[in-house]
Amino acid sequence: MNKEQFRDQIRTLKQTHFENRDHHYFFLSKRMTEKVLEFEAFQHAQKIGIFASKKESYEIHTDDLINYALSHQKELYLPRCIPENRDLEFLKISDLENDTQKAHFSIREPKKDLSVPDQEKLLQELDLLFVPGMAFYDKNGKRLGFGSGYYDKFLATMRKLNSRAPVIGLGFDFQVFSQEIPYREYDSHVDYIITPKRIIQI
Repeated sequence: MNKEQFRDQIRTLKQTHFENRDHHYFFLSKRMTEKVLEFEAFQHAQKIGIFASKKESYEIHTDDLINYALSHQKELYLPRCIPENRDLEFLKISDLENDTQKAHFSIREPKKDLSVPDQEKLLQELDLLFVPGMAFYDKNGKRLGFGSGYYDKFLATMRKLNSRAPVIGLGFDFQVFSQEIPYREYDSHVDYIITPKRIIQI
């Protein structure tokens, strides 16, 4: 099975679990948030990179986690796509609703009028980074992305600049596999996977 076939399989699983069952989607996402709040690295982190989830594709819902972190005076940085070079830049937000807008791929991104911090300096200072994924392999942390390559490129840069900040993949339990998933050597990996039921250290 190639990558795109595997992505199709995950999309089908998501539809099976959540189509016309929003309550189940939000319930499991809340359980994931509770697991993150138990995570010691999150408790101590001050500067955090995280994504605003896309509910239309049943990405695990991160709104509660973002709002919790903001209410506890943590600095939160959300990614914005740079299509010209398929890269990401992270900008600080203070309010999830007022500081974001739908942009590329209908993903909520920081608004264009927000100031862009020095990216190299920011990446060196991040304490924690949460990333999305279609699937994760629990033996080596390999992450199957969405096919655009933005996170693969960004994480390669991130790890060169900051090897101490753990990268955490967020997803539902059915997105975590104990057998190999399709990946190539240059594909990014995560250090932890957090689901509604588990905190997996790679």
